[in-house]
Amino acid sequence: MSKQTEKTMEDMSFEELMNTLESVVQALEGGELALEEAVKKYEEGVHLSKACQSKLESAEKVLTKKMVNNKEEPFELNNQDEE
Repeated sequence: MSKQTEKTMEDMSFEELMNTLESVVQALEGGELALEEAVKKYEEGVHLSKACQSKLESAEKVLTKKMVNNKEEPFELNNQDEE
């Protein structure tokens, strides 16, 4: 996988990454790829999966923080006193 391809994945939205990953999985499940091409597709799928995981982790960090008195604090999911 080239650096240019990885950069492109970084610029893709989560939805674009998932759609591309789904296409890779379908191609692999089709069973019509030569071994070398299947290995390349598998590697591409691994990179796509890692990019998706990274985007999910970033989103999780954003969603689990809140601003309180102009500073970031963890968001407590079990806090019953939230307004």
